[in-house]
Amino acid sequence: MMTSSSQRFEDLKDELNAIKDKIRVQSQHNLNELTFRRMSSEGDQLVYQMRRELTSTPAIAQKEMLDIWTDESNQWQAFKQQMDDHLRSATSAAGNDLSRGIAILERTSNSVQRAEMVSRETEAIGQEVIGELGEQREALTRTRDRLDGTNHDLKRSNVILRQINRRLLTNKCLLIVIILIEILILMVVVYFKYLRPKK
Repeated sequence: MMTSSSQRFEDLKDELNAIKDKIRVQSQHNLNELTFRRMSSEGDQLVYQMRRELTSTPAIAQKEMLDIWTDESNQWQAFKQQMDDHLRSATSAAGNDLSRGIAILERTSNSVQRAEMVSRETEAIGQEVIGELGEQREALTRTRDRLDGTNHDLKRSNVILRQINRRLLTNKCLLIVIILIEILILMVVVYFKYLRPKK
């Protein structure tokens, strides 16, 4: 026949198992250290109350209940240690993920800063190139104007040269005509003076 103390002992053991189940379920979702410590404290209280129940148990049942309590206490301590390790591991992993996230953000920020610096340098180089191209355009415009002027002068020179050539040709023709006339006059004079038969 089960005494009220042994019944209370069994109830406390069931409550302890229920707390274990709660901690397991919470660990799969969002168990934090504060909740774990609170539930662990509740479990410790139940183990303590189970130990106290032994004192009011008849001697004939104490040995068996003490063995059960020792086994439950050891299992509870091992369970707490296991869950504590799991929680620390999860917290460490979250911290590592956070550290990696921060490192990625820092690298991204550095990359953005470098890209911004390169962009500013590229813009400055572009401004310099635009300025140089403007100067070269002005120089090319002046050169084109000079070439246009030179071309105009060359056309005028060609016109003048053609005029000179025409005048030279005309002068040559006139000179030839004059020489021919002089030869003809000379021939007439020679004829009349030396070759004409005398009367």
